[in-house]
Amino acid sequence: MIDGTLIEVLPDLIKHATNDTTGAFPLTKGIYLYGGVGIGKSNIIESLRAFSIAIVFKKFSIVNVSDLSIQIKIKKDYSVLEKYESGRWCFDDLGADNTVNTYGNTDDISKLLLFSWYEHQHKQNMTLYATGNEDPETLFDRYQDARFADRFRELFTPVLLTGKSKRKWRFISKKDFLKNGGFGTLKPAVEWSRSDISR
Repeated sequence: MIDGTLIEVLPDLIKHATNDTTGAFPLTKGIYLYGGVGIGKSNIIESLRAFSIAIVFKKFSIVNVSDLSIQIKIKKDYSVLEKYESGRWCFDDLGADNTVNTYGNTDDISKLLLFSWYEHQHKQNMTLYATGNEDPETLFDRYQDARFADRFRELFTPVLLTGKSKRKWRFISKKDFLKNGGFGTLKPAVEWSRSDISR
């Protein structure tokens, strides 16, 4: 099932991913795909990557910003980000709570990634993809950083997706919950129909 605005914007997203100039989104900018949790943003990006590889032989890789934050917290080393300063990327979950505290410094990984990629790759006519849950103006209000807002507007065309979450939770009774080991038995179940945009 394709719901929300996806059925309207999907043809233009595919055109963007395959360098088709007849699409609605300018090829000189990347795409910031945003909307509610669980509506399929990451799966759509995976599909766009497949189109890009198959039609124009251009591949972009996907990295989850929250995962990067965890790596930096564990290693206490920002050199983890150097890999993402060049190349074609999708920064998945941009703008999530990705604050890292190391050696007395507090940094937001989403901002660091965006600034670093901009400085190294934007002049090379590379475009960037990103996904997130918040609209751009909410991000700008939270960061209160004019430079971030300026870079963001220059890099991305924001595309809103709406629709119902496709993620569901299995609930068990309190008796079974305690009998089977507590929270270890409560697992998310992502269910997709065959017609969904998928990997």
